[in-house]
Amino acid sequence: MTAGPLECLPERCGCGYRFVGGEERVGEPVAHQQWELPLVVPDVREWRRLRLVCPCCGKPVVAELPAGVSLSPFGPRLHAHVAVLAGVCRLSREKITELLLDAYGITVSVGAVDTMIRLSGRSSSWPTPSRYGADASGAGAPRFGLRTLRARRQSGLA
Repeated sequence: MTAGPLECLPERCGCGYRFVGGEERVGEPVAHQQWELPLVVPDVREWRRLRLVCPCCGKPVVAELPAGVSLSPFGPRLHAHVAVLAGVCRLSREKITELLLDAYGITVSVGAVDTMIRLSGRSSSWPTPSRYGADASGAGAPRFGLRTLRARRQSGLA
């Protein structure tokens, strides 16, 4: 976004005269430009997956996420940004977590950064509930954490 030029008037002359703005203008103004990055504010979206009881069988059923929404708590642009910071900028996982907190106010664990980096090269990043056999009630949905990741690695799933 580019704002129009702002005019700056001299306050006073070396002889002591104070300018008021109605004086004669001479020549072209001296331009000074300043570039600035836009303020970046995280876009946090929340999907409330309602759980309803089936009137026929009495089972609770949890709504599915809309198409294109992964189980990751982080969106595709944040995933891409983390991948660039790690791959191109060669930042450590710890430095990436610090940068995300300092620059954007986003608290991310080192483990989550590691997961985003590892998944950045795969075609389907975050898993879907059906991939892990979760049913419509949400039972069997994966829990993402260090213990779960270790268990999945030991069982050969990760």
